Amino acid sequence: MDVVKSILGYFWYILWYVIVGKFFSVIIDLVILLLAIVAIGSTPEEFRTGNGWVMVGISAALLLVFALFTYFKLVRPTRCDSCFSYFAVKWNGRETIGSEQSFQNEKTTTYVNQTVRKKVDTGTVFGAVETDVDVSVPVTQSRVVEYNQKVYKDKYICRFCGATSYKTCKGSKKRA
Repeated sequence: MDVVKSILGYFWYILWYVIVGKFFSVIIDLVILLLAIVAIGSTPEEFRTGNGWVMVGISAALLLVFALFTYFKLVRPTRCDSCFSYFAVKWNGRETIGSEQSFQNEKTTTYVNQTVRKKVDTGTVFGAVETDVDVSVPVTQSRVVEYNQKVYKDKYICRFCGATSYKTCKGSKKRA
């Protein structure tokens, strides 16, 4: 029961950090908490045989992958290049620079109905009988299709230092 109380106390400690806003210390505390839960859930026998350490290692590797994903997808794009503050950059508009044209081969398959003479087994003494059967035959055609893709310039402004940065991006491809 003491273990559960200490884990709940640790959880409220982390929640307090989230409210205060210390983002990286929260991630480190969550890693420590998860490793502690995995270690507590393992029995001493599992640590003697090595399985407990394997569980701790796997959970540590998963946490490392999660932390790297979180950093590169959520934290780093919102970092200001001038003052290096995290969660400082906000989007401030989009300008259209131009458009790009590209050509791609596109294959289309259509099905054509044809009547074919086939031998069909009737299951009687007389054997097979020739009848007309409708069969759909696939016909593949290839053609060149033109696509247009708009190029944009997104404007970002830092909330702390006011620095302006631009990033170019492409829109979705649309058929011309």
